[in-house]
Amino acid sequence: MQRVALLFPFRQRVPLGDRLTTRYRKTAGEVIIPLHLDAGEDLLAPFECLRSHDGSKPLSRNLNIDLVEYLFRRVAEVDQDNIRIKISLSSPSRVKSVATLPNEQLKTDLQNLVPEHFTYLETVKRENLKRLARDSVLLAMLGFMALGISIPMDAMSFPEDAGISLHLIGQGITVFGWLTLWESLVNLLWTWQPIYRQLHMCQRRLQASVDVQFAGDMGA
Repeated sequence: MQRVALLFPFRQRVPLGDRLTTRYRKTAGEVIIPLHLDAGEDLLAPFECLRSHDGSKPLSRNLNIDLVEYLFRRVAEVDQDNIRIKISLSSPSRVKSVATLPNEQLKTDLQNLVPEHFTYLETVKRENLKRLARDSVLLAMLGFMALGISIPMDAMSFPEDAGISLHLIGQGITVFGWLTLWESLVNLLWTWQPIYRQLHMCQRRLQASVDVQFAGDMGA
């Protein structure tokens, strides 16, 4: 019954309505999602860094998974597309060589982290949907083929000395056909939905603007 309920769009939303203003501050028509962190490294996944030892930017930098899930939940609560993520950092970085870089350079670097990661996630979710569609078509084809084989087998009359093995093979093919068709139907009705919602959240996140503030800027 829970899966059936998810087929209805209104069960998939997290509406706030009039309560939106009690949870989020709005500035110039934009909903502000605040993030308060100690340093820029807190934005990143473990074992990743803002800058390499030679001062260059790593080819790929992934956001902390808890931060990604938090942003997904917050964006899901907001109906409008005008969103601004405001990142407040106590210090730019825990690494001295990075913290000594110009503030504007660090801000630009940190601001690009969020859209870079969600652009990557958007690509991953698109590929997941394509793969799911291919798998669903393949499962449906296998299911119809199995049922197409099982129907004439069930209609055949096997001699008594053939034993029950041929009957079991026919029944097994029938079960296999229905199971693969059911799996294809599950993908069509339910499995794609959370992937598509995450893709939509990534697209909405990419439309949001990002502000970065350091403790010195906030005190100024």
